Amino acid sequence: MKLFHRTTEGIGALILREGFRDGAGRFTSDFTAAGVWFSDRPSSPVERNFGGAVLSVELRGTARSLSAFERLEGQEGYREWLIPLTFVKQKLVAMHLC
Repeated sequence: MKLFHRTTEGIGALILREGFRDGAGRFTSDFTAAGVWFSDRPSSPVERNFGGAVLSVELRGTARSLSAFERLEGQEGYREWLIPLTFVKQKLVAMHLC
């Protein structure tokens, strides 16, 4: 499954060298969680208000295998997941900086 992660160019290069890190925080007023954010399409920097680079990531599995991690709050026209780092490491096939 191909997913996308919006970031800055510097952090994108760091992720390619060292891998992802869990990002913990309060992401909406409803929950606090840890993981790596992905979407099913490369969002624009304006939409996400964060960085001009996108990592294209291939994970083994299907959308169904990611359903427990999907976030459904307020997206229009795209899907979004907060996936625990351990799961990402187990399923990662390839990643490229776009």
